[in-house]
Amino acid sequence: MTAQSGAVDVSTNRVLNGSRSIQFSSAENTGQKDIRLTHSFPQAFYGRVSVWVYDAGADELAGNELGLRIENQALGQTARLFAPDYDLGPMEGGTYRYQAFGDPETTRTAIDRTEAWHQYTITSTEFSLVFQIDGRVVYSGPGGVRFDAVHLYMSGSTWRPAFVAYFDDFEVKEVSALRACFENGIFYFNVIVQRRYLV
Repeated sequence: MTAQSGAVDVSTNRVLNGSRSIQFSSAENTGQKDIRLTHSFPQAFYGRVSVWVYDAGADELAGNELGLRIENQALGQTARLFAPDYDLGPMEGGTYRYQAFGDPETTRTAIDRTEAWHQYTITSTEFSLVFQIDGRVVYSGPGGVRFDAVHLYMSGSTWRPAFVAYFDDFEVKEVSALRACFENGIFYFNVIVQRRYLV
């Protein structure tokens, strides 16, 4: 866990399922915000990661970035799906964004941000890399990388406002092989071997 200019706590204030969620809180003007909850694995693998995030920054002029990031620590490569730290409309922070492995820039999606629970999903296989918001595919292409760390994070410049965010129903599915096919505009995955982690 990293909590620079903030904190991570278990909370009952806002919950998707069950009785508790993970609450991220940040402070204003105390330095760059870098608040992370990290799960590291002993070896890198292909798999699917998902988490539900309450987007309290939707339609707000200033907030904190809320995201899900997977990482191959040995290669120094990451892929992420996130809500920006501001929302000035569709072309300026008002849609969710992603960044594939090796991409120097982030890419806007067409999905409008709303203040509600949203599911972020990243699937990285030997065949492809897929990003989904609430089950909708926002990117699908080559370039999957094995990963050995998953980060739930909140970040922002020191002058961004103090902020509270919630994460719930975090899930990691490790697969030794995924067979993928593309039919009628939809990717289908057949899981050969799977191990599942729930938080």
